[in-house]
Amino acid sequence: MEEHGGIPSAARELVTANHRSGSPINAGGAGPLGPWLRQHREALGVTVDQVAEFLKVQPFYVEALEAEAFRMLPGRAYAVGYVRSMAHALGIDAGEAVVRLQSAWPHET
Repeated sequence: MEEHGGIPSAARELVTANHRSGSPINAGGAGPLGPWLRQHREALGVTVDQVAEFLKVQPFYVEALEAEAFRMLPGRAYAVGYVRSMAHALGIDAGEAVVRLQSAWPHET
């Protein structure tokens, strides 16, 4: 199986097919970030290690995002970048991913 940037080509094809078909997995709506990211990753058959390789980060950062263990991340700005990049890699809306991150990890006042 040919790969592009660590994500299997079959997964890339599935992303394209999901977007065309309006698959329920792409349905919007508020909800927790971590399970949403994990659901998309698992639906594509992509491992944490593959996503981490694509993002050029350690796997524990991907695991931290999926577990919403934000204290394990180097900071909010990095987390936003990781979430955007992960969403792009999984073929999901990066804007929605960031909104979910902001909801799950509100700024402290």
